[in-house]
Amino acid sequence: MLQVNHERVAKLLQGLAAFTDSEEGVTRLAYSPLDKKAQSWLLEQVQDLHLQIRTDAVGNVFCVVRANSRS
Repeated sequence: MLQVNHERVAKLLQGLAAFTDSEEGVTRLAYSPLDKKAQSWLLEQVQDLHLQIRTDAVGNVFCVVRANSRS
């Protein structure tokens, strides 16, 4: 069974929250340049996890743990 690193997840969410157009809360329009920067940042942060990464036709990014992954 996979173990979730709660501290890492929290740091990733905090990092993504920094990509915002608002001083209160998080505002980031989908598919905007800021959203693309956030996606790029996230992909850099999880690079070591060797996830299966797929981007659909409109730009949504999906990161999936491979079935045979033990990391």
